[in-house]
Amino acid sequence: MKNYVLSWIKEGLQDWDITRDITWGVPVPGKEGTQSLYGWFENHLGYISISEKFARQRGVTNFLDYWNGSEILHFVGKDIVYHHYLFLPAERLADGRYKLPNKIPTRGYLLLQGKKFSKSRGWYISLREFLREFPPDYLRFHLTATTSYSQGDVDFRWEQFADKINNDLIASIGNLFFRITKFLEDHYDSKVPDPKDWSDEEEALKKEVAAAVNRYDALVEGNQFAEALKLVVELSHRLNQYFQANEPWKNKESAAKVLYSEINCLRTLAVLLYPFVPFSASKIWTILGVHGDIASNSLATAKDYLIEPGHRISRSTILYEKVSKEKIEKQVAALSG
Repeated sequence: MKNYVLSWIKEGLQDWDITRDITWGVPVPGKEGTQSLYGWFENHLGYISISEKFARQRGVTNFLDYWNGSEILHFVGKDIVYHHYLFLPAERLADGRYKLPNKIPTRGYLLLQGKKFSKSRGWYISLREFLREFPPDYLRFHLTATTSYSQGDVDFRWEQFADKINNDLIASIGNLFFRITKFLEDHYDSKVPDPKDWSDEEEALKKEVAAAVNRYDALVEGNQFAEALKLVVELSHRLNQYFQANEPWKNKESAAKVLYSEINCLRTLAVLLYPFVPFSASKIWTILGVHGDIASNSLATAKDYLIEPGHRISRSTILYEKVSKEKIEKQVAALSG
């Protein structure tokens, strides 16, 4: 992207009118009713003004210091890089008070079954209709998992959507949550047991989880959201393997330490999942009976085993419903119609 922008400058920048002969929009001073500011000129001013309104509502008194002391990211699509890499810096530098963005993560287009969205041709997905059929977390999970940190286009395909939800979100994360909480309910009256025979294996697992949290932190800070979510899915695979290998339904002696470890790891997963699937992560948090709001828990606490022996969780429940083949066929048919 850097070389791309520099090539514009080397070729010579062109003058660009910042007004339009229209009556709607932000009026040009002295020409109200006949001219308005070009949308991508006043939009950049709006980024600052709406942020100032938000900050002041939350008690910030010196917004300029607040803005300049913050890390600022502008998430944009590749079709508006000219406006964000050239217009925006020119405005900020001309004013001289407000810092430039630290990063401008740029993404490609979202396609649908290999084609551009078109409402006139019926080639689109109504968000309202989507939410009648599927939970919002399904869309959030799928788009996060399939959108890489690049300007490559993302192709939403219904079959891939079903596979991603059924195989990663449900079969791995949802299955882990249900089997652990259900086992605890059936064998321990939903109370976390005391891990009296703590072993090297459990200590190694705890360190492995802490290392995963550190990697997750680095990925999120680097805007590598797809990789961060992939790490969470892989961690859930690891925890499923740990549970299966120790067979607590057979080994009564080691069952307590396994359940204690797994319940605390479910809390870790809830914290890691919250930015991507907030509704189901909050549900996990509530069923675990953890104190405090999940949104206010720092990532650092995800490394710790804070659920103590004797703590009682709520009754187990199934988090997700499988995406059926019939539902997918219905959605694809609606497009061709």
